[in-house]
Amino acid sequence: MRKLLTEYRLYFDKNGVLNSEGRKLLEEMLRFLIYEHPEYKPLASKTRKEPTLSNVIKLAEVFMSLEEVEELLSQNF
Repeated sequence: MRKLLTEYRLYFDKNGVLNSEGRKLLEEMLRFLIYEHPEYKPLASKTRKEPTLSNVIKLAEVFMSLEEVEELLSQNF
């Protein structure tokens, strides 16, 4: 998750949607997440359908605080 957020420009297009490399990372994370915590399956499904930055941030908040997410994103700008 940290890799997706710290290297935002590499994994997201100009519209804020994950590109193919970003989707590969996301799929790997979601597989582990659903295996360990099946209660997050609805959030994982929504993020798969709409892999936007806002949905990825919602997913990241499962693992870390909003402040940590904002700090990782601010490193890009």
